[in-house]
Amino acid sequence: MPAPARRLRRTYDHRLRELVIDAGVGGVNDLPVPRSTVATWKREGHLAVVSSGVFEETDIEVRANLVRLERRLTVMRSLLCLLLVLVRVRGAGLTGDRLPEGKDKMQILTAIERAMRVVPRWLVLSVIGMNASRLRRWKVRSALCVLDDQVPCPKQQPAKLTFAEEQKMRNLIESHELRHFSIRALAMHARRIGALFASESTWRRTIHAKGWIRPKQRVHPGSPRIGIRASRVGELLHVDVTVIKLLDGTKVFLQAVMDNFSRKILAWRISTKLEPRRTGELIKQAAAELRKAGARGTNLLADSGVENVNADVDEALKTTGIGRILAQIEVSHSNSMVEALWRQIKHAWLFINRLDSLATVERLVAFYVEQHNSVIPQWVLKGRTPDEVFRGEAVDLPERLREAHRVAIRDRIEANRRLSCDSCQVAMRTMDDNHESGKVARKDE
Repeated sequence: MPAPARRLRRTYDHRLRELVIDAGVGGVNDLPVPRSTVATWKREGHLAVVSSGVFEETDIEVRANLVRLERRLTVMRSLLCLLLVLVRVRGAGLTGDRLPEGKDKMQILTAIERAMRVVPRWLVLSVIGMNASRLRRWKVRSALCVLDDQVPCPKQQPAKLTFAEEQKMRNLIESHELRHFSIRALAMHARRIGALFASESTWRRTIHAKGWIRPKQRVHPGSPRIGIRASRVGELLHVDVTVIKLLDGTKVFLQAVMDNFSRKILAWRISTKLEPRRTGELIKQAAAELRKAGARGTNLLADSGVENVNADVDEALKTTGIGRILAQIEVSHSNSMVEALWRQIKHAWLFINRLDSLATVERLVAFYVEQHNSVIPQWVLKGRTPDEVFRGEAVDLPERLREAHRVAIRDRIEANRRLSCDSCQVAMRTMDDNHESGKVARKDE
């Protein structure tokens, strides 16, 4: 019986062995080396090789250098693609930064998976400033198709705004017809029309979180400091003048008389010149409005400008029986209430329109005065308009709004608690399973 043929033993260059050990998984796929041999080499490690040190560059060395360069190029390309995606989506790292949009999270998850084929996970996460627990949460939420931020869950915090209420708020915020309303006035207006019952802080927080932009470009001025306050209608009036610059560079002067208690604009006038007699005419118009309301014992708070201290004004004050108080001279208070009105009317309305003529400014001011007196609710008046306070109407409105607010909160809580979905339970169960598996893995290590 013939002897069996002896199996030939394959031999490899020691440099190829070193290449396989250094390259790692995926780095030597194009080399004709069996997987069992690769596993043995990695298990045994490097061998001590003695050589003369004088070798010409062989094909093995060329291929080894090529594999190293290709691996380095793959790593750099993966990291570069990951950084480009991150910069394109956020422009910065993810450390301490929220990413509310689900599509942005999906792009980053895809880039992370691509980079982890050739780069360790810890290196990928350190480059983008992300921790492993956050990555696990994103993967769980992507499997449930709920990557968009919907936290906290409405069933966990039932007092939060519902989706329908957020849409109503957005419609009011982005409405062109209500762009001259402040946020406070808009929140009170929504209560009055029964559209939405939410506090001012909830409005501001939701607008900031959602990134809604009102149809105008302006910065909300800070609230004026509390100054002198009247206790009844007609007890104290304010008079002041402001300058409005037109597009052609000319100036017009807006002068008005305002009631301190009700915030009602009693009289106003626009002119191209600052004439002393104009103030006297406005005082007489304001006195006529006060007589209709039965007010008496009135004082006029004004600054010491030439338009307020002259013979025509003295005669008008004597005729109407109104006393004059000079701000910062006879009293320590300023004329800040009417100055706050100028800031509101300019930045909330006039400056977002084209001021090309005196007639245009007069038309815009007439519209805003009518809105201010009879339409826009005042937060300091607890939702009432200046006309309502001036005429003594809608006295029970603040209490009715508070009661309606309490009812709206109760209905919101009940609506959120009635929600029925399996997503919350599936998400919580998946996260608990991952947490337990992580505990087991750490214990085994």
